[in-house]
Amino acid sequence: REMGAGMLRSSRSPIFAENKDFVTAIFDRQLRLVAQTAYIPVLMGASPFAVKAISDHFVEEVHEGDVMILNDPYRGNNHLPDISVVKPIFFDGRLRFWVLARGHHADIGGGGAGGYNPNAKTIWEEGLRIPPARLYESGKYNRDVRDLILLNVRLPILVDGDLQCQVGACNVGERALWQLLQQYGCESVDSVIEEILCRSERQMRARIRDIPDGVYGAERELDHLLDTQLQQFLSEYRFFLLYRSLLDHCS
Repeated sequence: REMGAGMLRSSRSPIFAENKDFVTAIFDRQLRLVAQTAYIPVLMGASPFAVKAISDHFVEEVHEGDVMILNDPYRGNNHLPDISVVKPIFFDGRLRFWVLARGHHADIGGGGAGGYNPNAKTIWEEGLRIPPARLYESGKYNRDVRDLILLNVRLPILVDGDLQCQVGACNVGERALWQLLQQYGCESVDSVIEEILCRSERQMRARIRDIPDGVYGAERELDHLLDTQLQQFLSEYRFFLLYRSLLDHCS
């Protein structure tokens, strides 16, 4: 919540400040989601994969003071205008958490202003695709990465300000986690995290039990300018409720 409040107050574009088109989150060292804001929950869905992509990419080269950036949809991001800023959190010299701030930016280049190009048939026409990269390395600002991004967008002042807003939100999360670890210790904090995850699982299982067995369908319409007929997919969701065969290890 503090991370989200920081983004609302320090963003440069109305996309964050007014539309609240962003999400912030905390992951433990096992890359499990521990907490998140509720502004745009759909942005959270693939975020664990983005954090994992960054962790896998840098492997043992993660340092205190690093801040990573990513917007590649093939590595856990949403569409290209949604940029993820991720920071590893160290305490007593050990990696303890990851914090994330993901938000929709005013522009990301490509063939359409604002990151929307209805004529695009490939991802290269949609805008700048950013692989896992360091925006800060051991606390030092990597201006090469910044300049590469800003040179390829139509609204560099807004994008630059909102990127720094996301970095600031990650710093807020870092300070809050340090305070928790200093006050209660790593073991107590880890125990609370396990309890949060177990409670979440119990609540989800209880909610699923309330859904009657059956097949559930839904349809959506999509406007497009393509010269081929789109196959309607994801039109029907089937939920095979096999919860009775699952072991509720948290009960």
